[in-house]
Amino acid sequence: MKNISFYIIMIFSALLSAGNVSPHPETADNTGPVLRRRVKVGVSKSVIKDISTSPLWENIPAYNLMHNVTDARHINLLPSERAVVRYLCDPEHLFVRVDARDSDIMTCASKNNQFHYKMGDLVELFAKPKDHPWYWEIYGTPNGYYTCFYFKSKGTLNLPSSFTPGEVKIGVINKIDGTLNNHSDRDKLWQVIIVIPRSELEKNGCLFSAPQRWTLLTARYNYGRYISYNERSAYPQVANGYHANQHFADVEFFDLDHKEK
Repeated sequence: MKNISFYIIMIFSALLSAGNVSPHPETADNTGPVLRRRVKVGVSKSVIKDISTSPLWENIPAYNLMHNVTDARHINLLPSERAVVRYLCDPEHLFVRVDARDSDIMTCASKNNQFHYKMGDLVELFAKPKDHPWYWEIYGTPNGYYTCFYFKSKGTLNLPSSFTPGEVKIGVINKIDGTLNNHSDRDKLWQVIIVIPRSELEKNGCLFSAPQRWTLLTARYNYGRYISYNERSAYPQVANGYHANQHFADVEFFDLDHKEK
Protein backbone atom coordinates (compact mmCIF):
# COMPACT_ATOMS: atom_id res chain seq x y z
CA MET A 1 0.00 0.00 0.00
CA LYS A 2 2.86 2.38 0.76
CA ASN A 3 4.29 1.94 -2.75
CA ILE A 4 0.87 2.58 -4.34
CA SER A 5 0.39 5.75 -2.27
CA PHE A 6 3.85 6.95 -3.26
CA TYR A 7 3.15 6.60 -6.98
CA ILE A 8 -0.24 8.31 -6.64
CA ILE A 9 1.40 11.33 -5.01
CA MET A 10 4.19 11.40 -7.61
CA ILE A 11 1.71 11.33 -10.52
CA PHE A 12 -0.43 14.01 -8.89
CA SER A 13 2.58 16.28 -8.27
CA ALA A 14 3.57 15.99 -11.92
CA LEU A 15 0.08 17.05 -13.03
CA LEU A 16 0.15 20.01 -10.69
CA SER A 17 3.35 21.10 -12.36
CA ALA A 18 1.67 21.50 -15.75
CA GLY A 19 -0.25 24.50 -17.04
CA ASN A 20 -1.31 27.40 -14.85
CA VAL A 21 1.44 27.37 -12.22
CA SER A 22 3.86 29.74 -10.54
CA PRO A 23 7.61 29.12 -10.44
CA HIS A 24 8.02 30.75 -7.03
CA PRO A 25 9.18 28.45 -4.22
CA GLU A 26 7.55 28.26 -0.81
CA THR A 27 9.89 29.93 1.67
CA ALA A 28 8.09 30.06 5.02
CA ASP A 29 7.57 26.51 6.26
CA ASN A 30 8.47 24.21 3.37
CA THR A 31 11.75 23.47 1.68
CA GLY A 32 12.48 23.10 -2.01
CA PRO A 33 10.68 24.62 -5.01
CA VAL A 34 6.95 23.96 -5.32
CA LEU A 35 4.99 24.66 -8.48
CA ARG A 36 1.52 26.12 -7.91
CA ARG A 37 -1.73 26.96 -9.64
CA ARG A 38 -2.81 30.61 -9.85
CA VAL A 39 -6.11 32.31 -9.10
CA LYS A 40 -7.12 35.84 -9.97
CA VAL A 41 -8.68 38.12 -7.37
CA GLY A 42 -10.55 41.11 -8.76
CA VAL A 43 -9.85 44.34 -6.88
CA SER A 44 -12.31 47.24 -6.64
CA LYS A 45 -11.05 50.51 -5.17
CA SER A 46 -14.60 51.42 -4.14
CA VAL A 47 -16.54 49.75 -1.32
CA ILE A 48 -19.09 47.30 -2.77
CA LYS A 49 -22.44 47.93 -1.10
CA ASP A 50 -24.49 44.99 -2.40
CA ILE A 51 -22.08 42.17 -3.08
CA SER A 52 -24.76 39.58 -3.90
CA THR A 53 -25.98 41.53 -6.94
CA SER A 54 -22.80 43.35 -7.93
CA PRO A 55 -22.18 43.34 -11.70
CA LEU A 56 -18.46 43.09 -10.94
CA TRP A 57 -18.85 39.32 -10.59
CA GLU A 58 -19.29 39.15 -14.38
CA ASN A 59 -15.62 40.13 -14.76
CA ILE A 60 -14.26 37.54 -12.32
CA PRO A 61 -12.74 34.24 -13.53
CA ALA A 62 -14.39 31.06 -12.21
CA TYR A 63 -12.40 28.00 -11.12
CA ASN A 64 -13.85 24.48 -11.09
CA LEU A 65 -13.58 22.66 -7.77
CA MET A 66 -12.02 19.26 -8.46
CA HIS A 67 -12.62 15.89 -6.79
CA ASN A 68 -10.70 15.16 -3.61
CA VAL A 69 -7.77 12.85 -4.43
CA THR A 70 -7.71 9.55 -2.55
CA ASP A 71 -7.07 7.42 -5.64
CA ALA A 72 -5.20 7.97 -8.91
CA ARG A 73 -8.54 7.88 -10.78
CA HIS A 74 -9.54 11.13 -9.05
CA ILE A 75 -6.76 13.22 -10.62
CA ASN A 76 -8.31 15.97 -12.78
CA LEU A 77 -11.78 14.54 -12.06
CA LEU A 78 -14.81 16.77 -11.51
CA PRO A 79 -17.25 15.84 -8.73
CA SER A 80 -20.70 14.59 -9.73
CA GLU A 81 -22.22 17.84 -8.39
CA ARG A 82 -20.00 20.59 -9.73
CA ALA A 83 -19.07 23.93 -8.17
CA VAL A 84 -17.03 26.98 -9.15
CA VAL A 85 -15.30 29.62 -7.03
CA ARG A 86 -14.63 33.31 -7.70
CA TYR A 87 -12.70 35.92 -5.69
CA LEU A 88 -13.34 39.64 -5.35
CA CYS A 89 -12.12 42.25 -2.87
CA ASP A 90 -12.70 45.89 -2.06
CA PRO A 91 -10.91 48.14 0.48
CA GLU A 92 -12.69 46.42 3.39
CA HIS A 93 -13.38 42.78 2.52
CA LEU A 94 -12.38 39.68 0.60
CA PHE A 95 -15.42 38.02 -0.97
CA VAL A 96 -15.35 34.31 -1.79
CA ARG A 97 -18.26 33.19 -3.95
CA VAL A 98 -19.08 29.55 -4.69
CA ASP A 99 -21.91 28.47 -7.01
CA ALA A 100 -22.68 24.79 -6.53
CA ARG A 101 -25.06 22.24 -7.96
CA ASP A 102 -26.68 20.49 -5.03
CA SER A 103 -29.57 18.01 -5.12
CA ASP A 104 -29.99 17.96 -1.34
CA ILE A 105 -28.91 21.11 0.52
CA MET A 106 -28.44 20.23 4.17
CA THR A 107 -26.64 21.11 7.39
CA CYS A 108 -27.02 20.56 11.13
CA ALA A 109 -24.92 23.63 11.98
CA SER A 110 -26.49 25.52 14.88
CA LYS A 111 -23.97 28.20 15.86
CA ASN A 112 -20.75 29.86 14.76
CA ASN A 113 -17.26 28.43 15.25
CA GLN A 114 -18.26 24.78 15.19
CA PHE A 115 -16.62 22.02 13.15
CA HIS A 116 -19.25 22.48 10.45
CA TYR A 117 -17.63 20.06 8.01
CA LYS A 118 -18.95 17.26 10.24
CA MET A 119 -22.49 18.66 10.11
CA GLY A 120 -23.40 18.95 6.43
CA ASP A 121 -22.82 21.05 3.36
CA LEU A 122 -19.99 23.51 3.67
CA VAL A 123 -17.65 25.82 1.78
CA GLU A 124 -14.31 26.66 3.35
CA LEU A 125 -11.48 28.99 2.46
CA PHE A 126 -7.84 28.60 3.38
CA ALA A 127 -5.83 31.84 3.12
CA LYS A 128 -2.10 32.17 3.73
CA PRO A 129 0.54 34.83 3.03
CA LYS A 130 3.13 32.99 1.00
CA ASP A 131 6.21 34.25 2.84
CA HIS A 132 4.84 33.81 6.38
CA PRO A 133 3.76 30.73 8.39
CA TRP A 134 0.33 31.83 9.67
CA TYR A 135 -2.93 31.05 7.87
CA TRP A 136 -6.71 30.91 8.25
CA GLU A 137 -9.42 28.28 7.77
CA ILE A 138 -12.83 29.93 7.32
CA TYR A 139 -16.22 28.19 6.84
CA GLY A 140 -19.60 29.23 5.50
CA THR A 141 -22.74 27.06 5.82
CA PRO A 142 -26.06 27.09 3.89
CA ASN A 143 -27.89 28.42 6.96
CA GLY A 144 -25.58 31.37 7.50
CA TYR A 145 -23.14 30.21 10.18
CA TYR A 146 -19.38 30.69 10.01
CA THR A 147 -16.21 29.42 11.60
CA CYS A 148 -12.83 31.16 11.64
CA PHE A 149 -9.75 29.27 12.80
CA TYR A 150 -6.39 31.01 12.88
CA PHE A 151 -3.19 28.95 12.88
CA LYS A 152 0.10 30.55 13.88
CA SER A 153 1.81 27.99 11.66
CA LYS A 154 1.22 24.52 10.31
CA GLY A 155 3.30 23.32 13.23
CA THR A 156 0.53 24.39 15.64
CA LEU A 157 -2.20 22.50 13.79
CA ASN A 158 -4.52 20.52 16.11
CA LEU A 159 -3.42 22.31 19.28
CA PRO A 160 -6.49 23.45 21.28
CA SER A 161 -5.31 27.06 21.01
CA SER A 162 -5.72 26.91 17.22
CA PHE A 163 -9.46 26.29 17.60
CA THR A 164 -10.19 29.12 20.05
CA PRO A 165 -12.80 31.43 18.47
CA GLY A 166 -11.56 34.95 17.84
CA GLU A 167 -13.53 38.18 17.84
CA VAL A 168 -13.69 38.50 14.05
CA LYS A 169 -17.15 38.31 12.45
CA ILE A 170 -17.48 36.65 9.06
CA GLY A 171 -20.42 37.38 6.75
CA VAL A 172 -22.22 34.48 5.05
CA ILE A 173 -24.70 35.33 2.28
CA ASN A 174 -26.70 32.43 0.84
CA LYS A 175 -28.96 31.96 -2.16
CA ILE A 176 -30.71 28.59 -2.34
CA ASP A 177 -32.70 27.11 -5.22
CA GLY A 178 -34.44 24.40 -3.25
CA THR A 179 -35.41 23.70 0.35
CA LEU A 180 -32.88 23.47 3.14
CA ASN A 181 -32.89 20.22 5.16
CA ASN A 182 -35.82 18.70 3.28
CA HIS A 183 -34.84 15.28 1.97
CA SER A 184 -38.19 14.58 0.30
CA ASP A 185 -37.52 16.79 -2.74
CA ARG A 186 -34.66 17.52 -5.11
CA ASP A 187 -32.83 20.82 -4.80
CA LYS A 188 -30.89 22.50 -7.60
CA LEU A 189 -28.34 25.10 -6.57
CA TRP A 190 -26.60 26.65 -3.59
CA GLN A 191 -24.69 29.91 -3.81
CA VAL A 192 -22.66 31.23 -0.90
CA ILE A 193 -20.60 34.40 -0.56
CA ILE A 194 -18.22 34.41 2.40
CA VAL A 195 -17.35 37.96 3.48
CA ILE A 196 -13.99 38.19 5.23
CA PRO A 197 -12.73 41.46 6.75
CA ARG A 198 -9.37 42.41 5.32
CA SER A 199 -8.50 43.74 8.78
CA GLU A 200 -8.40 40.10 9.96
CA LEU A 201 -6.18 38.93 7.11
CA GLU A 202 -3.91 41.95 7.59
CA LYS A 203 -3.70 41.90 11.40
CA ASN A 204 -0.05 40.82 11.33
CA GLY A 205 0.94 43.63 8.97
CA CYS A 206 0.86 41.70 5.68
CA LEU A 207 -1.52 43.59 3.38
CA PHE A 208 -3.95 41.63 1.25
CA SER A 209 -2.81 43.30 -1.97
CA ALA A 210 0.07 43.38 -4.42
CA PRO A 211 3.04 43.30 -4.11
CA GLN A 212 2.43 41.05 -1.10
CA ARG A 213 2.25 37.38 -2.08
CA TRP A 214 -0.84 35.44 -0.94
CA THR A 215 -2.14 31.92 -1.52
CA LEU A 216 -5.70 30.54 -1.41
CA LEU A 217 -7.56 27.26 -1.50
CA THR A 218 -11.34 26.85 -1.52
CA ALA A 219 -12.94 23.52 -0.64
CA ARG A 220 -16.43 22.07 -0.46
CA TYR A 221 -18.06 19.32 1.58
CA ASN A 222 -21.19 18.02 -0.13
CA TYR A 223 -23.59 15.70 1.68
CA GLY A 224 -26.95 14.53 0.41
CA ARG A 225 -29.51 11.83 -0.15
CA TYR A 226 -29.00 11.56 -3.91
CA ILE A 227 -25.21 11.12 -4.06
CA SER A 228 -23.51 7.82 -3.28
CA TYR A 229 -20.97 9.26 -0.83
CA ASN A 230 -19.92 12.51 0.83
CA GLU A 231 -18.22 14.40 -2.00
CA ARG A 232 -15.26 16.60 -1.21
CA SER A 233 -13.77 18.93 -3.81
CA ALA A 234 -11.38 21.86 -3.96
CA TYR A 235 -9.46 24.28 -6.15
CA PRO A 236 -6.64 23.72 -6.47
CA GLN A 237 -6.89 19.95 -6.28
CA VAL A 238 -4.75 18.49 -3.49
CA ALA A 239 -3.82 14.97 -2.42
CA ASN A 240 -2.51 15.49 1.11
CA GLY A 241 -5.46 17.21 2.77
CA TYR A 242 -6.56 20.83 2.71
CA HIS A 243 -3.79 21.93 5.06
CA ALA A 244 -1.16 21.05 2.43
CA ASN A 245 -0.45 24.75 2.02
CA GLN A 246 2.50 24.18 -0.29
CA HIS A 247 -0.15 23.53 -2.96
CA PHE A 248 -2.41 26.53 -2.29
CA ALA A 249 -2.89 28.67 -5.41
CA ASP A 250 -0.86 31.84 -5.91
CA VAL A 251 -3.02 34.98 -5.95
CA GLU A 252 -2.82 37.39 -8.86
CA PHE A 253 -4.58 40.67 -8.07
CA PHE A 254 -6.12 42.51 -11.02
CA ASP A 255 -7.72 45.94 -11.23
CA LEU A 256 -11.48 45.82 -11.87
CA ASP A 257 -11.74 49.57 -12.22
CA HIS A 258 -9.90 49.25 -15.52
CA LYS A 259 -11.92 46.13 -16.47
CA GLU A 260 -8.84 44.01 -16.91
CA LYS A 261 -9.20 40.23 -16.95
